[in-house]
Amino acid sequence: MGIAASRLAGAIAPRTRVVGVHWVHSCTGVKLPRRRLAAVLAEANRTRAESERVMLFVDGVHGFGVEDEPIALTGVDPFAAGTHKWMFAPRGTGVVWAVPAAFEFHARVGRSRIAERIRALDTRCKVGLAVMKHVKASDFRRAQTPWWSLY
Repeated sequence: MGIAASRLAGAIAPRTRVVGVHWVHSCTGVKLPRRRLAAVLAEANRTRAESERVMLFVDGVHGFGVEDEPIALTGVDPFAAGTHKWMFAPRGTGVVWAVPAAFEFHARVGRSRIAERIRALDTRCKVGLAVMKHVKASDFRRAQTPWWSLY
């Protein structure tokens, strides 16, 4: 099954609805096995109601344009990528591909609720990093501190 797929299988909880991953990590170049991860979620979804289905969201900016594989055949639900990397398009351009259920899920949950959850997870991550002695983090709570100052 592979390390990433087995870790994902063990991490799916009853309330899990979306798993978001980077296809290719920019710092290390590690490429995650999208098809295997999608297969793990397909197996988990076999026993779930449609409203409880787990979706695989892939951020593909560092891999899109490098692989000759149609996104629709990888098993991912929504896929998003900037096209300024390997497609050599202007900065600010990109592509979003998704199965209809992904758009329906987004509409059902609602933009404001999704944005609120992202902000809460962002804060949780930053607070967690701030208390780690081996991590040097700026005070992100000040509005004038840019997010990239954490790096």
